[in-house]
Amino acid sequence: MSAPFLSLVVCFAAGILAGTVVQVQPAVPPAVACLALLSLRAPSFRVALMAQFFFILVVSTAISNRQETRYQCNELRQRVSSAGREVLLLQGMIQRTPEIANDYFVLQISVDALSGAPVKGLARVTVSGQLKQPLIAGDRIETFARLRLPSNFRADGSFNYERYLKKEGVHVLGSVKSDLLIHKTGESWSVRRITSSIRTRWIRDISKTFSARDAGLLRALWLDDRIGLARETEQILMDSGVFHVIAISGFHLTVLVLLLFWLLKRLVSFRTAVLISSVLLVFYFLVLEGRASVTRSICSFLIFAFAVWKYERMPRANWIGMSAFVQLALNPLELFDSGFHLTYLSTSAILFLAVPVCRALGQLPGIYRYPADFLVTGFIVQCVLIPYQIYVFHRLPVFTFIANIVAVPVSSLLIALGMVLTPLGTLAGFAREVVRIPLDLFLGSSELFAEGVRIVRSPSVFTVIGFYFVAACMVIVPQRVWKAACGTVCLLLLIVCVFPFALKKSGSFRVHFLDVGQGDSILLEYPDGTFDLVDGGGFFNPEALDTGQAILLPYLSRKGAVRLHRVFLTHAHADHMNGLASVFKYIPVDEFYVTREPVGETGYQRLIQHIALTPRPIFKGKKFNQGNVVLNVLAPADTQKTLRVANDDSLVLLIEHKGYRVLLTGDMESRTELQIAEVPFRIDYIKVPHHGSKSSSSPFLLDRIRPKGAIVSAGANNWFGHPHPDIVQNYRKRHCQLYRTDLHGTIVLEIGPDGASLVN
Repeated sequence: MSAPFLSLVVCFAAGILAGTVVQVQPAVPPAVACLALLSLRAPSFRVALMAQFFFILVVSTAISNRQETRYQCNELRQRVSSAGREVLLLQGMIQRTPEIANDYFVLQISVDALSGAPVKGLARVTVSGQLKQPLIAGDRIETFARLRLPSNFRADGSFNYERYLKKEGVHVLGSVKSDLLIHKTGESWSVRRITSSIRTRWIRDISKTFSARDAGLLRALWLDDRIGLARETEQILMDSGVFHVIAISGFHLTVLVLLLFWLLKRLVSFRTAVLISSVLLVFYFLVLEGRASVTRSICSFLIFAFAVWKYERMPRANWIGMSAFVQLALNPLELFDSGFHLTYLSTSAILFLAVPVCRALGQLPGIYRYPADFLVTGFIVQCVLIPYQIYVFHRLPVFTFIANIVAVPVSSLLIALGMVLTPLGTLAGFAREVVRIPLDLFLGSSELFAEGVRIVRSPSVFTVIGFYFVAACMVIVPQRVWKAACGTVCLLLLIVCVFPFALKKSGSFRVHFLDVGQGDSILLEYPDGTFDLVDGGGFFNPEALDTGQAILLPYLSRKGAVRLHRVFLTHAHADHMNGLASVFKYIPVDEFYVTREPVGETGYQRLIQHIALTPRPIFKGKKFNQGNVVLNVLAPADTQKTLRVANDDSLVLLIEHKGYRVLLTGDMESRTELQIAEVPFRIDYIKVPHHGSKSSSSPFLLDRIRPKGAIVSAGANNWFGHPHPDIVQNYRKRHCQLYRTDLHGTIVLEIGPDGASLVN
């Protein structure tokens, strides 16, 4: 077997996947181990091999089970779960260098005690304001903090934040109002503290020397510290398809290794150069504090360096398999990380596809061969990654190949400059001028090519898996005819991924109540295949998570809503409005309707300045017909402009289809409820007003409309206490079935030929 580690990692990964659905009893692994040992005496090598693989499968499943059990039963999680929204005195030690943004910073704390009671666990705590006191890894602190368990936005396609934190070993999240509440109580000396002090000094030097925009990018590029990266810059890099070059990974490491060898080969022997490079990269790894992408790259290089040291030529498949196996053995949850997938997909594309093609082009003279190799490799890697990127990130950077032609060499130059300037601390004057030209070229080209990005309909998972299966077959089969056939099928599947078949019209009317946290966003899916969007969710802090990017765009892509007929903004509060900016940026919208426009709200003014559509007024009496679905506007009564937005400015829509009535209420309160209740009608389903606040859902309204189903859109463990227990009880007293996005995730109301149903 030329690549045993490849088979090993496939079996190990299968066991980790099985561990998500199968629970292995403690007695099973020892029993299987005995069978595996007995199989070594079997006359058939194939039987023995299958027994060993089965043993690995069972062991990896048991490891996955144990990791999940230990995480869920962690004593810090149990204590925070029972404390509710109580403020607790947290005592512990800082594990990593603080992540410093403009108006907040993040501490990763190994907790020793909560309110005097000893507990163990890892907390990620966000502190408002600027870090005024020097804190590094190894400092012992105490502070009063609100702690909560991590949770996800349960909308199809959205990022699994809870699993990401689990992979990082973080048990709880927390928040502190000010750094004045943080008190340093001691220090603990270790190698981590020394490297953290070095990292802190480098970050401080970069931040003092460059502008906020440039410093954020250089901190990400040189130190894998992306928290200072401006959201606008980050989005430009993602849209142009060059974000990977600032994430320290295999590309970054390759540039550093080539520079080291270029410097060392003139001074020492090849083996000594390998040894020195390995030591320096391990030091760099410690300064970067072992981020996952860095760990993958360093691990791969050290395996390769060991083979070189032993004068062994390791098969490419075995090298990749060994690297992936070490990663999964250290942390099985890496298997579910998109960075892990992209790393090994791009590496495999280079080794198994680009290298053979470049060898075939070896007849070209040197002056042409190197540019040709660069272009061919970039093109092949982009083609291999596109299906996965579309499925996971739901967008297609049209000019990504051209953008990378500029970004890769320029970022390589920036990495080289960082290697020289950062350790020497010469980041002033001359250094600023040297870095400025390539940095401006990198950002300028990225901004230029970012305009070509578009949200596309997400392909089916079977199409994506089929593409990579056929690509693997193309590498494995020896006959050229079969390679050509597999290549043709790959090309067809790639076209299907980029231009997926239109989804079949369901013939039903669906109302999707999206889980966007403490906010509202509702997608209306009509029987004729068109879509409307009511609100976009959002957070009151504009620097917080962008619900448009994180939730709405992935969900719209998965549902095939790559064009919206209408967008309705019920009222201009941040938790209904802030997610719409990304929707307007990436998805074509035909019409945009707004209720009473608040001329004094800066958030609303910022939104309309960045969209091409002119908002249309909407008020009581207006009606929309979409096929046999009718939308009636019940409130507000007029379109007057206001200075500030109020909950009672909310748009109220009554939807009628096949004899069913659905009431969408925004954040209406008592005054609007009285107006609505004047209209004598009974409804079937209601979006509970104002997230279930006590100031809404009056008994008078509920007695008047008598809903049989109600949907609450609220954030899990939100600080407002929504929905209020009294409101929940009001609905239950009237035998109304209550669904909640904080408990059930995204909820879909479907009205079809067989009636209406609510599912989650």
